[in-house]
Amino acid sequence: MKLVVRWLRKKIKVKSYEWVIFILLLFFFIGYLGLFSLMSNYISKKTIYLAILFVWIMVMKKHIVYGIKKFKKEYFNDAISIVIVIILVSSLLNLLFVKIDSTISVLNSQSTDSMPAMLFSALIFAPIVEELVNRCAIGLFLEKVIKNDTVINIVTAIIFVFLHCFKMQLNIYGLIFYGLVYGMLGYSCGYYYRKTNNIVLSMLIHFIWNLCMFTGIVLRNVFCNPKV
Repeated sequence: MKLVVRWLRKKIKVKSYEWVIFILLLFFFIGYLGLFSLMSNYISKKTIYLAILFVWIMVMKKHIVYGIKKFKKEYFNDAISIVIVIILVSSLLNLLFVKIDSTISVLNSQSTDSMPAMLFSALIFAPIVEELVNRCAIGLFLEKVIKNDTVINIVTAIIFVFLHCFKMQLNIYGLIFYGLVYGMLGYSCGYYYRKTNNIVLSMLIHFIWNLCMFTGIVLRNVFCNPKV
């Protein structure tokens, strides 16, 4: 696979490489809408997710390598600060919306996967693949028609919200709440990516958020829903 990607980059035109990205995006969204679930009847979900992770890393490797080389220590402070702000705002929104719908919670999890699978999905797959898809791949095409970074960040944030809310069973209040929460996270990741041109920073923000949410869900289940 690595040799194929290297050949694509060196031997074919940039426009052709962009077609490769477009095809991968198309496959990703079709898969997310149902193809991956269908494939899981024949191939293990673990294999599917590992393959997706590998392909996106290989195809977008230059963005990751650049991000690692140009990563600055102060980016850690930026990532932690923005996640703290999002958590505080999300918590305030949670207090407001829970009065309308008691099922709404920022610590929401509808996953039925095992603990190792949830860890892999939340802390490895999502921060890497979702950021490469939303920030690098989709951004690549948006930049051709939209010259305003703020508008691009809003569009990618909306797509980010869709990816997270599509399979959730939500009423109108839940849709507004989770739309705002994931919208803030998606916009923040996009903003810092375009500000620094560093995909690793947006991955770090996404990772810290998911780590905080995952930890919160585990602690809630341990202390608020103890096994009898």
